[in-house]
Amino acid sequence: MYEIELEKALTGTQQESIVLGKKQKIEIAIKKGTLDNTNFNSIINEIDSLFPLRSVSGLFQEIKLSNIKFDFSIILSDALKNIALVFDNCTFFELTKKSYAPLIMRGGQSKIITIESHPANVELKGHVVESLELKEQYGASCLKISDDCKLTNFNFTGSRAGDIIVNSSIITNLEFRDIVIADTDFTNITFKNSPNFMKSKLEKTVTFFNCEFEEFSKESAIKYRDLKKHMQENHDDGTALVFGALELKSIDAFTRFTDQPADWISNKVYKSINDFGLRVYRPLFLLVLLFLLMDIIFAEFAERGWIYISLSESLNGHKYSFVEQAFLLALTSALSPFRLLGKIDIVNPTHLYGQLLYWGLSVLSSILWFFFFLGIRKKYKIN
Repeated sequence: MYEIELEKALTGTQQESIVLGKKQKIEIAIKKGTLDNTNFNSIINEIDSLFPLRSVSGLFQEIKLSNIKFDFSIILSDALKNIALVFDNCTFFELTKKSYAPLIMRGGQSKIITIESHPANVELKGHVVESLELKEQYGASCLKISDDCKLTNFNFTGSRAGDIIVNSSIITNLEFRDIVIADTDFTNITFKNSPNFMKSKLEKTVTFFNCEFEEFSKESAIKYRDLKKHMQENHDDGTALVFGALELKSIDAFTRFTDQPADWISNKVYKSINDFGLRVYRPLFLLVLLFLLMDIIFAEFAERGWIYISLSESLNGHKYSFVEQAFLLALTSALSPFRLLGKIDIVNPTHLYGQLLYWGLSVLSSILWFFFFLGIRKKYKIN
């Protein structure tokens, strides 16, 4: 995966003093208001020439610039080959990178960043970007975004992207359309709007882990459905389940009771019981609560004589107490799909209220068991 090899400080060398002088020229030009793309590139290229053949060895010399505001458009030309520019807490209006030499931006903010080099060799840490665009990528992009970066628009144009790591950041709009994507990780990302991968091919090495998605609309349902399909094709059943749930949440968000009452009710039930399949074990928790509640209610019913245990005296001569009757009735209701006791009819509520409650709770427990096994089947892809 993506990694930039850098050589650190040149303490005590002649090159260090020359680099320091060049950086001071940049600071002086900023104060005079004469710094523009031409003389900035001229100074940077002079620094680059101090470190010949670094790109051949793959070890780039780190040159750090801090707390500078660039209120003009910068184009890092392909003449830049041997140094890795590191911008700490700098502000950019527009930056275009044509050089394949590494670019590291820590903190600070940019209005527009356009990456035309291949590979990109860009690392953003805690940087705020209004528009980030990858252009003309056709293989490994070598792009890393991490440490609470905030991207408003993240777009890609090209035929193939790969070696992209996005970690612990916030992305408002992401659009990777009509491309092949591989070796890409999205981890701990908050997507303000649903990411758009329509008409793209996501290979098995594309992963989403612990991401949050905040858009639920008719449009997002289509995008989540598309991502679910990609994950199913890649046999990533866990992630497919997540995008399937997001699709249903989006449908639920725009479905109105007056328009589609049956769909509205089924969505609300599915959401309440297991959060559209994301909370597989929630139905079991609800069953335990239901059993405890039924036990308390049936104990009161047994004391009033509204329920009794049929054949109770013929079963080993045992006569069931009110507490035992309530427990057995609650248990048979909670486990009614299994007919655990073999003869479920040994438990009979005698009062109409008891009968209605018993069979009503039996139906409810059966629904909870159904959703539990449905969730297990989807999660582990059991046919």
